[in-house]
Amino acid sequence: MAAGVALVWALVPIRIPDAANSEGFAREGESALTPGAAAPEPPFDASVFRVRLWNAPTQSDKALAANREPPAPPPNLELIAIITESQRYLAALYEIGADRLHIAAAGDRIGRLEILQVDSGGVDLRDGSRAFRLSITPPPSGSETHLTLGASEEVHP
Repeated sequence: MAAGVALVWALVPIRIPDAANSEGFAREGESALTPGAAAPEPPFDASVFRVRLWNAPTQSDKALAANREPPAPPPNLELIAIITESQRYLAALYEIGADRLHIAAAGDRIGRLEILQVDSGGVDLRDGSRAFRLSITPPPSGSETHLTLGASEEVHP
């Protein structure tokens, strides 16, 4: 019995009233001047949706973006040691990409990097407008270890 009711319900079409043909709406060109009916609404005005949703950047913003230089990669150097020589500090820096060891003092250059300062705790580098600090890790203890390199009679290349 339930299956029969479901079959009849599925086969009977559902009637949806047509809004354009109903009594409350007037067709185009006709006026709905029936007593008690509201005045017809004005036609759809699409111009109210013509608004600027996004403001494009000004020319000066584009010029500023063009002048910005891409960020430089961090230096590919490792600080191996700080060397004290004749009351000045030298930095032993290992260049990872080139597999080279550089001994540099303040004012020297390694590629695009300039050595600003070398002290007992590390070295300060500058790459254009960016500054970096390479520190000895772990930091040196209170008692410094001094190694003295003496002159040798034999010289090996």
